[in-house]
Amino acid sequence: TLVLPLAIAQEEVLPPDVEYEPEMRMTRLFAHSTDTLSPELVEQAEMYTHNFPGGIFSGQSDGPTFTSPSFVRNAPIGSEDWNFTLWASGNGQVDIDLFLFIDGTELDQVNSGGISLSEEKQSIDFTGGNLPDNISIDQTLSIRWTVNSGAIPVFEQSDCTIHWGSSETPTNLTITAGMYQIDDPYLENEGTPFRGGGENYSRSEVVWAVQARWALGENQIEKGTLLIHVDDGGKELILEPNGEGIKSDSGIYRWEFEEWEDGVILSAHAMWNDTSGNHGMTNQVVEMMDPKGPSILSSGLKNTLFFLTIPVLIGVGFWLKGRYETLEENAKELGHGPSKEGDLKRLILATTFLIAGINNALILYTFHTRELGASEDIVILHLCLLAFGLGAFGPIWGAIADKWGHRKQLMAFAIIGSSLLMLTFPFLPLNAYILVSTLQIALFSAVRMGVAVGTEWYPEQKGEFLGVLYAFASFAAAIGSMVCSKLYVTLLPTSTTFAMLGIVGVSVPALLFGAWMIMKFEGDEFSWPVWMLKGGKKPEVVKLTISEKLSMFRGMLRFESKWALLCLLGVTLVAIPRGAVVLTALRYLEVVGFDVDFTGLLEAWAVIAVLVLYAIIGRVCDDRGPQTVLLWSAATYGTLWSIFSIGLPPMIAVLIFVVPIYPMLLVSNDALMAKFTNNEERNRGIGMASLVAFLGQSIGILAGFFALGYLISSGKTDIAAYETFYRANVPLWILAIGFTFWLAKRIDSSEVIDAEISE
Repeated sequence: TLVLPLAIAQEEVLPPDVEYEPEMRMTRLFAHSTDTLSPELVEQAEMYTHNFPGGIFSGQSDGPTFTSPSFVRNAPIGSEDWNFTLWASGNGQVDIDLFLFIDGTELDQVNSGGISLSEEKQSIDFTGGNLPDNISIDQTLSIRWTVNSGAIPVFEQSDCTIHWGSSETPTNLTITAGMYQIDDPYLENEGTPFRGGGENYSRSEVVWAVQARWALGENQIEKGTLLIHVDDGGKELILEPNGEGIKSDSGIYRWEFEEWEDGVILSAHAMWNDTSGNHGMTNQVVEMMDPKGPSILSSGLKNTLFFLTIPVLIGVGFWLKGRYETLEENAKELGHGPSKEGDLKRLILATTFLIAGINNALILYTFHTRELGASEDIVILHLCLLAFGLGAFGPIWGAIADKWGHRKQLMAFAIIGSSLLMLTFPFLPLNAYILVSTLQIALFSAVRMGVAVGTEWYPEQKGEFLGVLYAFASFAAAIGSMVCSKLYVTLLPTSTTFAMLGIVGVSVPALLFGAWMIMKFEGDEFSWPVWMLKGGKKPEVVKLTISEKLSMFRGMLRFESKWALLCLLGVTLVAIPRGAVVLTALRYLEVVGFDVDFTGLLEAWAVIAVLVLYAIIGRVCDDRGPQTVLLWSAATYGTLWSIFSIGLPPMIAVLIFVVPIYPMLLVSNDALMAKFTNNEERNRGIGMASLVAFLGQSIGILAGFFALGYLISSGKTDIAAYETFYRANVPLWILAIGFTFWLAKRIDSSEVIDAEISE
């Protein structure tokens, strides 16, 4: 650590407003030169000789008057008593009268009594009183002595020499007063965070400062003893102020550090000796800085990127419109699609808002958790609960729909219920917020019923339909991510309640609009599964006994095709490290130094890239087979995110984050289950696809909760804990790639009749 010269041209930072209440200390004012009471002992020996040739008849002899500088601050007096010590030598018997003055007005007079002098210097003490409660600004203290001889003429010689101005004869006036105050150190400049060699961020150009205020000037502090004692990540340094380090007559002492290794914990205290022999020390000051490190992008740049993204979204929106029209045209040629005109648009809109709500939940909900005071491991636990709730309830909704029907009513109930729960978010404490938000996302998982409907409408275009559906959902998610994160950050300085109210104000109307779209469905096939509608006649609702209702939850893993469970296993192996690394990456990037409004924008970019891939990956699934696309997703995830786990520079890590891979996993997952399930299994199969994907991701996130909790409690910083955990997932990526490669080869080599369930 280097101490640099004080910068001449720097922005003035005022010291903290600390009340001036100086501590009562013994204070010495030393006789100096021929007329000064100085707070500092200056080695300049002086003496004054009083001669009495006539002995007792010579009369009194006045010495010089020593006067202090004018007081620049009020000095409270702790005791009315005072003491004066002088050194004298000479011959004969004398007595000395001592006079104390304030502004020339006599306060007290004390006589020493008879003193027998010799050539050896002796100290003579005077003790008096009558000091006021306070010495005011511009007042002065003065002392004068008068020597009287007691010698008999002719028989004895009489003379008296008074000595001062040296360490041997430090003639001084001592009072108990509040003469100075040195405040606790403060950070005049927090410095600039940067990624150094330690686990925490480092800082450059850190400036500590100490304000000193005194009644008679800086000479009350013994030169060279005002030091700062700093603790920089366990490395202790004791340093003098850089240069003079003084600003104005009040005194600002500064210490500038070229590099401070531990940029999260800045700790220091000041210590000194004063000229009266007192040792002083301030309180230990510990400044805890934001552990997430520097904000990498300025607010101006983030605003620019935000507005530049808008025309991109508009262009993508028109492109998606073309993809939607192509899907409709191809379906009409094949005789596929909904029985009622307009139901496809309603399905796209409803599921779009639901999936956009899920996306915002996974991005912003856990950031709000951190703002409510949760530690990093609890933030990850919340993310795990959200992912688990989303995945676990998907097949439950599907099983209910398979047995009972009424998918329109179920989805409307789920969306309206999730909207009502969201209205409570701004007012909930941390624990309640985690529970209620998890329940809300369990309701969100009802969207899987809408996905199942679409695959029934387009039996030969499952992949293309799923790609277009998720592309529209991602488009809405990108807009929601941008708007909600920007709104949250804008309102956050007011309070976390207002910040969440902003998200609620945008999200709830969108969700209710989605519920309204669902209730407007006209075709029976949305309310009833296809296998219930044989012959075009709307069946009655089947009455189930309790044992039958319980049985529908058993055998959820029973499928006619042998490939269904193997496909689910392959998806699970990819999902576990994805949950551990990819889904926690936004939280990691926020710790690294990206603000939530940028991570929301970053998610929007990722989603834009994703939705473009969604729009084409479905056709690729239909052409090359979903098992091949699943392999591609595992290989791409494993390669890029293993590199990410090394601990890349933030801007390079961002580039990996926006690479679109998830559509390959999600669409291939749904397409595989649509391919290897029959009509009676379709809702459950699509639900199970959701379950294993999110269950696997939940396992990965839960592992992150335990690992981060252990690593942080062991002393690692948030950044180091994340990076250590990410590296531990590299073997899991390798396992996922190996299994999906084997699965794709086995399915490709099988006979079609064995590998696929006929419709």
